[in-house]
Amino acid sequence: MKKKVNKTNILEGSISKGLFKLALPVVLTSLISIGYSLTDTWFIGKYLGDKYVSAVAAGAFFINFGMCFCNIPKIGAQVLVAQSIGARKILTARKYVRTALYLCVAFGLMYCAFVMIFHNYLIKVIKVQDPLIVHAQINF
Repeated sequence: MKKKVNKTNILEGSISKGLFKLALPVVLTSLISIGYSLTDTWFIGKYLGDKYVSAVAAGAFFINFGMCFCNIPKIGAQVLVAQSIGARKILTARKYVRTALYLCVAFGLMYCAFVMIFHNYLIKVIKVQDPLIVHAQINF
């Protein structure tokens, strides 16, 4: 038995309702991510102490920067895939997706190698003085 697929066209009807339907999953995903980070911070602060929260916060900058770096091909591909699907060129869209996946993996591996090689220098950029925090940052 085939399932009925409920397709929603956000280009028809009210603009505000269409934007709300489009934005709601993005907003909910962001809220879940923020809640996850707050929970992590609370547990680290409660069980390990303030110095470890500082170390994780300082080290998290490099993780967030890496995610932004890896988003470059993803965002570019999203635009190209959307245009291809809009033009009903599904095979072209698949090629863009495949290329973006390869680029994201390549960017991620390059960034990991960079951080693993230069982690001591990157931590010095933040100018943290406490040796316990520096050690915790390197381990994080």
